[in-house]
Formats: sequence, structure tokens, C-alpha cells
Amino acid sequence: EIEYYTYDGIKNIASYAKMKTTGWTVIISAPVEEFMGTIRELRLQMILIGVSVLAVSLVIVFFVARAMIKPVNVVVNALKDIAEGEGDLTVRLPVHGNDEVTDLSEYFNETIEKIGASIKSVGESSEDMTNIGNELASNMTETASAVHQISANIDGVKQQALTQAAS
Repeated sequence: EIEYYTYDGIKNIASYAKMKTTGWTVIISAPVEEFMGTIRELRLQMILIGVSVLAVSLVIVFFVARAMIKPVNVVVNALKDIAEGEGDLTVRLPVHGNDEVTDLSEYFNETIEKIGASIKSVGESSEDMTNIGNELASNMTETASAVHQISANIDGVKQQALTQAAS
């Protein structure tokens, strides 16, 4: 067992055990400050080492997380510019490395290129459709003019026939 006691104003710690072979009781005693001082130093060292390891770990985690998040933020900002901005389809993401964010950047660039090509194609088709529409409108105007002329000629022939029949 372990016991504390004070002798001549000094606090001591003692432990005793009974020996099985002789039956004697052996007591070990030491001043508490001498015995516990080493334990306190060891505890302080362990706390300092633990805090140091925790601080270094947090710094490493911060920089690793920052390095992982940076490329994702580049992608997010590019998509945000397209969504909220003027829809600049010339935006391309930097492609370097060999990870999932690099794959995402490559596919993003390919998608934006295809969207740009589709919009260009629609613009060209729109011009063609406008030209065809203008041509059809011109043809309709000519057809309407010809129909009006035919109608006027028919009215003129009717008028002549009526005038001849009346005379």
C-alpha cells in the first residue's frame, strides 16, 4: 500500500510490502517533493510534447486542406463567372496534375468548348434562317403582286365583256 505522512515538517510518501519468504515487512520511504518532482517534470514534458504535436498537426492539416481546396475553388469561381456573369465561354481552367480536380478541369473545358460550338452553330443557322425568311417574304410579295395583277386583268376583261354585251 501507499501512504503519506509528515516527519520533521517534511511530507513523505511510503510504500510497504510483506515478503513471502521471510515474512518481514519492507518499507520504502522518500520525500514527496523528491519522488513526485520527477513525475511532475515528466507530466509537464508530456503535456508540452502533446501540445507541440497537436499544433504541428493542425498546421499540416491546414496547409494540406488549403492545397486540396484551392483547385476546387478555381473551378467554382469559373462556373460562378459563367452562371452570374456575361456567360464568357472562352474561359478555360488550368489543367495540371493527375487527380480528380484535373479530370474535372479537363471535362469542364471540353464541355465549354462544345457549348461554344453549339452556340456558334445556332448563330450561323439563325443567319441562314433569316436569309431564307427574307427570301420567302420577297417571293410572297412578288406572288401577291402577281395575284393582284391577275385579279385586275380579270376585272378588266369582265368590264369589257359587260360593255360589249350592253352595246
